Amino acid sequence: MPDSPLESIRDNNIAGFKVMAWVGALLFPLAGLGGYFTLPSSQQTMSIILGVIAGAASLLCLATMRGLPKLVERSIETFSLLLSLGITCGMIAFSGFLGETAAPYPTTIFILIIAFCGVPQLFSWSMGRALVFCGLTSGFYFVLGQNEAAFEPINFVFLGLAAVVHLYAHHSRLNILARTQQDQASLVFQAEKEREHLDELKDMDRLKTGFYTSIVESLRGPLTLMLSPLDSMLSGDVGDFRPNQIEYIETVRRNALKVLRLSDDLVDLSHLESGLIRLQSEKTNVIGMLESIVDHAKDTASSKGVRIGFSTDVPTLEIAFDVEKLERAVTHLVATAIRYTSAGGRVDVRVDPSGSGLKLVIRDNGAGLPPDWLDSFGSNENKWLPPRSPEGVGLVLAREIILLHDGSFDVASRPETGTTFSIALPAGRETEVNTGLHADARTQRIRESEDYRYGPIVEESQAEDIDHAPSESKATKVLVVDDNPEILNFTKGLLSKDHAVFVASNGQDGLALAQEELPDVIITDTRMPKLDGTGLIRALREDPRLAQVPTIILTARNQVADREAARESGADMVMDKPFNPRELRTAIQELFAKQHRQASTFMHEQARSFEIISAGLAHEMHNPLAYIKNAYFVIGESARKVLDASINPDLSTEEKEKKIQKAKDKIDKMLPVADRGIKKVEQLVALMRRYAREGYSSDAVDMSIDQSIADVLAMIAPKDNKEVTIEPELAAPLAIIKGVPEELQQAITNITQNAVDAVGKGGHVWVRTRPESRNVRIEIADDGPGIPREAMARIFTPFFTTKEVGKGMGLGLTITRQVIKQHGGTLEVDSTLGQGTTFTIRLPLASENSQDSDTVSALEQAAEEEPPPAETEDPAEAVTTSA
Repeated sequence: MPDSPLESIRDNNIAGFKVMAWVGALLFPLAGLGGYFTLPSSQQTMSIILGVIAGAASLLCLATMRGLPKLVERSIETFSLLLSLGITCGMIAFSGFLGETAAPYPTTIFILIIAFCGVPQLFSWSMGRALVFCGLTSGFYFVLGQNEAAFEPINFVFLGLAAVVHLYAHHSRLNILARTQQDQASLVFQAEKEREHLDELKDMDRLKTGFYTSIVESLRGPLTLMLSPLDSMLSGDVGDFRPNQIEYIETVRRNALKVLRLSDDLVDLSHLESGLIRLQSEKTNVIGMLESIVDHAKDTASSKGVRIGFSTDVPTLEIAFDVEKLERAVTHLVATAIRYTSAGGRVDVRVDPSGSGLKLVIRDNGAGLPPDWLDSFGSNENKWLPPRSPEGVGLVLAREIILLHDGSFDVASRPETGTTFSIALPAGRETEVNTGLHADARTQRIRESEDYRYGPIVEESQAEDIDHAPSESKATKVLVVDDNPEILNFTKGLLSKDHAVFVASNGQDGLALAQEELPDVIITDTRMPKLDGTGLIRALREDPRLAQVPTIILTARNQVADREAARESGADMVMDKPFNPRELRTAIQELFAKQHRQASTFMHEQARSFEIISAGLAHEMHNPLAYIKNAYFVIGESARKVLDASINPDLSTEEKEKKIQKAKDKIDKMLPVADRGIKKVEQLVALMRRYAREGYSSDAVDMSIDQSIADVLAMIAPKDNKEVTIEPELAAPLAIIKGVPEELQQAITNITQNAVDAVGKGGHVWVRTRPESRNVRIEIADDGPGIPREAMARIFTPFFTTKEVGKGMGLGLTITRQVIKQHGGTLEVDSTLGQGTTFTIRLPLASENSQDSDTVSALEQAAEEEPPPAETEDPAEAVTTSA
């Protein structure tokens, strides 16, 4: 790649020089040959001679370049200019020679134009050299042309255009070369930066790998010191322990041994990738090793309902290999096969001779490997990337061990057919065993134990079902969901003293158990099969019976994103693994206390709400009952007077008829009053049924708004004997809306009754309707005192009222606005102190209402205020409403 724009231009000109020399070497002889056939016989020989001489001159230029490359390269622009001038002028002269008997100038101009357009395609000259080329060739053309045809205007036009093209082409070519060179330089710079960055990443990776390996290797010592005392405790060397203590010690030992194996695998994998591990091969019967592995795997496979078998056609098969490493590799592969094979499945291990080596196949008919594992499998020449789950580390280590033995490893996995591991090992060669690299006796003893060697297989055993710990004497239930049986068992034992504990090994079973037992607290792991912890909590929150159950999520990944995901799912607490037992018990108690506080607050609010509703209801029921009581008292007295008059012998027939008629008039007057009181009570009962969600028809129907308002006004009466005039101005008799009649009538009743209650004696309330283009407009105005500014912002707030306690629930306007909104309408209020208040309702006409029959009932969502008629001594004087 050129290092500068000058070098790029030089290289381009050198290539163009070679092309131009070959062009001259070919064109001149061809032109001489053409003259031989077209010129008179006296000139034929001269034509051939001139063509050959000119062609030879071009070849001489090419030879000069090869003989003196340094000189030509240093002055390539000058040489290329001279060569181009020579060839162009030579072709012009040759054309003139050939055309002595004819006008040569059209052909000559054509040659000159081709030269002007073609030369920039071969050379990258400066603008000065380009001008020199144009000037000299044009001058030669006019010097050669001695007749009038050479100076015709059309020739000047053609030559001028060709010269412009020539100069512009040179200029563009130079710019393109400069930009190309800049781009190349930028790419080189970026590539250099990327290489430096890559080197830094490699250094960081080596540093990280070394640091990580150092930490993992440092774990081996403490783990060994943990395992040895635990073995002593279990063997009784330090005294006797109770059964539950022994169970805890065995749990600690199993998990310490598992951590030791995992740390050994990680360190060995790191060493394998770095080339720090050497084989210690010895000639061994591989069949015996494989039979031992399969024998130890039978109990594990049987616990899961899986059959495992070993087959071979030869009694012995000896090759040289590292026994300890190959045994670890095969153990991991067999454990993986058992892990992903369900009950009723089968795992087959078969070995056959293959040349001087062997072929080992481990096949199962299970569910196949996880997709992310398969994505990390490469060819034998490429390294694997470790799978995302820790269980995959053993599989990666197994492959690296096979490759270290110069073997080949292949895996085929499909959910329909299972997984097949195919291994080919050569005969190998024995190496000198380095006895000085063995660990101390205690560590060596641990690693040679069967618990360590076959641990990956034993860990795949089907865990025994863990029973629940229910207790009728416990007041609280706790559900624990975790796919680790030892954590599940430990947590159950930790909490069963204070709570009835139920357990589940996956999120799906946990959800079913929660729906059955309705626990007070749920503790769940994050990562689980079938349904993970966050999915379980989301499912709980969607169940009304479990939505408020406190939850604790346990996570081994202490990352901000994991905690955010847990919180977003609805978890009340997030705790890290390993958790402190006391901290877990304290967290449960805190959740119980919080739940009790919430329940207490809810009950207090419910009681307060009941008090408010009861007080309002008592007030509202009192007046219509007084109407009924007083009306029937008058009716009873009038009936008694009729009876007395009919049996009084002292009265004349005329006097009897007069008294009976008077009593009849009072009865006729009181019956409608009593009927209105009964209807008011019926309305209040219906309202409470709605509030209690006993249900009522909420189907939207077509209704005349004027007729509905007329029905409302017939039921409204002023309270406290106020002489209030209600003036209806119903001007929309043809306006039909679609709505729920009971709800709209109740909404209008609320506003109108509030207006009646607000105005003083002699006040007025106007109820007006008028049609608009797409709506019907309803105005309810009064000439009362108006609404204060501080109250205006709160009049639609639930339970806000300016009335005395017991004279209203503060829900009327709240419900009214909700009703109007649900019917697709709007509610506005305008009030001026001392002048009155106007409520304006706009409802869409039936033809414009898009909600149709889907209108949602607002009265089903809250209670409302329904003011009854006023109490008075004489029910007959209660109604003073005039049309």
